[in-house]
Amino acid sequence: MAVSARYRRQPAILRALRRVGLTGLIVVDELAFQGTALEEEGERYALEALLRRLDPAFRARVSVTRPDSVETLLAHRERLPNMRIQAPHHSLFADREWAYGKIGSAAFHVPPLRPAEEVRRMQALAARGSIDIVVSFHAPHRLPDKYGSEPIPGEFTPKAGYSAVEVAYMYTLTKLGIETGCRCHCAGPAEHLGLDAGEIRVGNEANLVIVEEDEGLPEQNIHVTGSAGRGVWKVDPSGWHTMAKVTPLVGERLKYRVSKTLLRGREVFDRSRDRFTHADVRALQASDT
Repeated sequence: MAVSARYRRQPAILRALRRVGLTGLIVVDELAFQGTALEEEGERYALEALLRRLDPAFRARVSVTRPDSVETLLAHRERLPNMRIQAPHHSLFADREWAYGKIGSAAFHVPPLRPAEEVRRMQALAARGSIDIVVSFHAPHRLPDKYGSEPIPGEFTPKAGYSAVEVAYMYTLTKLGIETGCRCHCAGPAEHLGLDAGEIRVGNEANLVIVEEDEGLPEQNIHVTGSAGRGVWKVDPSGWHTMAKVTPLVGERLKYRVSKTLLRGREVFDRSRDRFTHADVRALQASDT
């Protein structure tokens, strides 16, 4: 459940979630600041309000996009032992100048993408273990919606955000390494949700991803060799299953890619055969947490 930090009803909502044993997701932003000169300060303002109200007994992951916000949450960790720090994928890998330089107006995002220095600090915080969970922040929009300029009542123009659901894990492994990537995408979420998963351990669910590592070969000039080079993998939205194919990550090189995926021991994806197998998803109940 996402809770806006500006609502006065928030303490009652959080207490209700705590009573039934549910974990919560709090996305920290001030909606009233969006589209104004104060937009950049929205997260700081909302975080201050949240920390005045957050019940230490409530198990929540708090989603932030700025390094100062992460450091503020770390300063309150002793008082809030059940709080986990979450960051969306773009806050670690897509800075404002770089993204707009690659895909222009389609880089529009809410909350806004941060400067390069803040993105570098977010990566450093993740690498040292200060960020518990990294998520894809899936925002699926069609190509014309991402580049549309005609105003639509009640909507952002162009549509805000982009999909990372098919590349976030591989890109995190590439940029931050196996240890940090697995902790933020696997162990951290499982620990927060109280699941016997997230690590390879006797008794845990066999939810496994088998990855391939590239050969480290340099790229080749396709006009000279007739080939882009064996073992050179890049972010290529044209092969994605989602219809949301606009991303500033397009063309970025990947060191890792998923070869197979197993859900509770059952193979549900095989890259070599481009085969997906639908499997039942276990719904989490309050008693599970």
